[in-house]
Amino acid sequence: MLPVAGWSGTLQLRYTEGRQRFAAGRVRAKTGSLSTVSSLAGLVRDKSGALLVFSFDADRAVSFYGAEAALDALATRLSRCGCN
Repeated sequence: MLPVAGWSGTLQLRYTEGRQRFAAGRVRAKTGSLSTVSSLAGLVRDKSGALLVFSFDADRAVSFYGAEAALDALATRLSRCGCN
C-alpha cells in the first residue's frame, strides 16, 4: 500500500495546507531522496475521477524541502486537472 497524501506514511504531514489540501486523499505515492535528489512516484485521482500514474524527480536540488514542495505542487496540479 502506498502512503496517502495528508493521511498516512511519509505523506501524512504533507498536503495539509494551502492549495495542496485539494490533493489530500487523492495522491498515493512513494517518496525517495538522496543528498541532492528527491522523487515522488505514484497514483492520483484527478477531479474528473480519472486515475493517473506519475513519476517526478528533482535532480541537483539545492534545498531538500524546496524540491519536496515542488514535487507536491506537481502532484497537486495533476489532481486538479480534468484529464478525461
